[in-house]
Amino acid sequence: MERSKLSLLLLIPFLAILAIAGPLWVSGELPVFRDAGHFYYPSFHYEHALWNQGIAPLWSSLDDLGRPFAADSSASIFYPGKFLFWLPLSFASCMLVYLTTHLLLACLNTYYLARQFGVSTSGAVLASLSFGLGGAVLTQHSNIIYLVSASWLPLAISLVHRILQPSTKTDSARPVIYLGVTLALIVLGGDAQMALHVVLLIPLMHWFNRPKEKKSGIPYRKLTQRTTAACLIAFALAAIQVLPTYEWAQS
Repeated sequence: MERSKLSLLLLIPFLAILAIAGPLWVSGELPVFRDAGHFYYPSFHYEHALWNQGIAPLWSSLDDLGRPFAADSSASIFYPGKFLFWLPLSFASCMLVYLTTHLLLACLNTYYLARQFGVSTSGAVLASLSFGLGGAVLTQHSNIIYLVSASWLPLAISLVHRILQPSTKTDSARPVIYLGVTLALIVLGGDAQMALHVVLLIPLMHWFNRPKEKKSGIPYRKLTQRTTAACLIAFALAAIQVLPTYEWAQS
């Protein structure tokens, strides 16, 4: 009974996103407000066309006298989520899949975060709708890299919460690795500053969540080790984007 109730409640975010994106699917249109219409869609379409021709989109000849496409983090060509553009669909359809997938991720990851903090099932669903389909996130369809980072942010916060908990070496390794992977996804998605904000949040969460009995909390030394390990994992996975961007910024 509890499982069927959970399934029904989790249908609500799916149905809400369907109500928002459904008319666009039917009409074959895209929301082209602000940066989406004049920057992201042309950039993603150019990348999509090159991949279809079997060419890695490392250089763009359409901007100025040419620029290193791979070094532009907003192009996010190394982001794993871009595999959605390899689906046998039109560019507009792939773009809608990309947008709706990240809205759904924002909802599901918020649900997971809320449940981890002890919120009831119905409360967690409400939280997922409030964040994933709230104005602050939903309007990021016009700034796609921020929609991507927002979709992973709740998961990153939940993993930060987990690394703050006292645990054995085996138990603590997984959330550290997962946090590193999540931070890398945020960077590869085009919003490196969000990854930095998550890292800056770690000592703040440790301060506000510290127990009254200091002996039962995680010591600063262990927290520093876990944070450093997560950052190293993130850098190693996102280096393919970070290093070209850094080199381009120096020129």
